[in-house]
Amino acid sequence: MSSYPRITINNLAARLDFHYDTKSPLMIWGAPGSGKSQTFEQWAKAKAESLSLAFNDTRRDDFVMIDPAKTFALVDLRGSGLDPLDVRGGLHLNEQTRTLETFMNECLPNAEKMGHFGAIIFDELPECDPSILKPISNIIWDRACGPFVMPDGWGIFAAGNEPGQGSSAKRLPSQLNNRMGHVGVDPEPVVWAAHLKDVGGYLPLGYFVSGRPEIINTWASKDDVSFSTPRSLMAVSDVYQKVDDPDLRASLAAGYIGEGIVAEFEGFLTLINSGRMATWSDIQSRPFEAPIGQPGEDHGISLIYAAISNIQHHVKTKADMPAVMQYISRMPKEFQNVMMLCIMDKDKGLMDCEEVNQWRSNNPGAV
Repeated sequence: MSSYPRITINNLAARLDFHYDTKSPLMIWGAPGSGKSQTFEQWAKAKAESLSLAFNDTRRDDFVMIDPAKTFALVDLRGSGLDPLDVRGGLHLNEQTRTLETFMNECLPNAEKMGHFGAIIFDELPECDPSILKPISNIIWDRACGPFVMPDGWGIFAAGNEPGQGSSAKRLPSQLNNRMGHVGVDPEPVVWAAHLKDVGGYLPLGYFVSGRPEIINTWASKDDVSFSTPRSLMAVSDVYQKVDDPDLRASLAAGYIGEGIVAEFEGFLTLINSGRMATWSDIQSRPFEAPIGQPGEDHGISLIYAAISNIQHHVKTKADMPAVMQYISRMPKEFQNVMMLCIMDKDKGLMDCEEVNQWRSNNPGAV
């Protein structure tokens, strides 16, 4: 059994900061499709911004280098697709000296070409062939491999699926494991739903997953083909945004996450379309009568998250708050607190009103 700590993926950034700042390698473990790579990319962009540096995603070719000393780069190498020469470098005969010289692959960090600061992640590390794992291990151990030396301003990270999760992941050598910090990450449904909203995804899917958190990852055995993960659910979001034919839409979605979950989601959509989700107009005009979900009823929690997201999106001024507070007073206590946290996250000034003060008085210890 693995002894490393497990955290939700929204708590990963603080660990990435520590390991980058201390230049100590970190291995990130997680199930297939759990969002490890995407979260790392988001962290790299945020790190560049926090350091007031330009961000260079080396997977793209549209970045124009202005000043390497003011640039933070991201290098993402997939171990399963690497060749030993990609990491160890290739040999070339120097005709004049009659000696063999090593030429490094341009995919490895180069301070002058990519940026003086950056982070490299060796993704799918447990799936590497042993011939590739050895030179990567040298970089992780010594920040060097042959003539290649990791630039001082760069951090080293790795990621991969845990053995036994249906992937081709293998156990890493003990001496390599002992050179890195380790953490296991688990997806967080509400955080995933917030990301879906940020990228313009299909919002009802976010409401549904928030209310059914076990759907964030339904892989059960290595024989599973279609199962839900943050990655496959994002693909389903694209299906629902791009396909109008309901039968084709459901069939395509089931190809990613399975027929059972799609049938549940279609049922949730039927509830929404029948008026079971309150509109902003409903909440403002009749807060005590507007539809509201309740735990225990069909998709009740998903409907509550739909209302929370709807309110957070529309509430803008203190004048909106009396009706909002009347509406959320009908929610279970724990969801009232979630709602208030969402409002506070949007605009703390909205919390400075008589209705919120009264709610706090009735809910000691709440936000």
